[in-house]
Amino acid sequence: MAQKLGIKRSLLGAYEEARANPRLDVLVKAAEIFNVSVDQLVSDTLDDEQTSFTPTSSKKTPSSPQPKPQLSQTGNYRKQKIEENFSKSGASDLKSVQRLRLVPKSEYKHYFFNAVDQNYLRSLPETQLPLLPPVDSQYRAFEVADQSMQPIEQGSVVVGFQLDNVQKVQDGKAYVLITRTEGVIFRRVYNHIAKSGHLLLEAMNPDFEQQKLSVMGREVEAWEVVLYVSQHLPAASSQETSAVMDLPQLTRLVLDLQQEVLRLKEKE
Repeated sequence: MAQKLGIKRSLLGAYEEARANPRLDVLVKAAEIFNVSVDQLVSDTLDDEQTSFTPTSSKKTPSSPQPKPQLSQTGNYRKQKIEENFSKSGASDLKSVQRLRLVPKSEYKHYFFNAVDQNYLRSLPETQLPLLPPVDSQYRAFEVADQSMQPIEQGSVVVGFQLDNVQKVQDGKAYVLITRTEGVIFRRVYNHIAKSGHLLLEAMNPDFEQQKLSVMGREVEAWEVVLYVSQHLPAASSQETSAVMDLPQLTRLVLDLQQEVLRLKEKE
């Protein structure tokens, strides 16, 4: 049968066990072999009592179509096998797939003022991602707008869930913060609200300085980042490359040594 269909025996076995579905050209060949229509082949239960299979080498005309039967045990078996296979692969667990809106950097100037407008949110690109942790909030994706968070490159997408209160920000975690004046900021954050009423924002890129963001008497939207999607893979590191110091690092090291020498001389 596999030879007649022009496929491998293993693929035919996959069709029989409902682990794969045949292509249209294979269905057409099978219908020709058994002298039935493709519609009968995919929708009816074909057995000796309902349809007589006549090889295409004979000159007999196809028998008249029989009334479409109810779903048979064979159909139930196929449906059951398909559901089992989807269950094994996890593809049927639609609850694990989150639908979320993407805020591109081109929308950063407008997002703060329109985020409560459902029509505006529906106009943003929609995407979906699997296996996001279940939270009592919504997820949203933001495009990284600058190089402040390298090695997360500009143009990457970070995904986070919204905090209901900015005071719940936890030290050292990455957040997307949105305010009226600063717009959309992606930083590692330290919570100093109780002490001084501000958040300390730290970039991963050492070329960017720390910032203080006052949250007293102002509206701040905070999204805790749980993953990022990037087209750039991290560069491979080795002991040889990590041991090489650039000029600024060497300069700082020399200055530190000079300061240490001066302190030792003062003690003498």
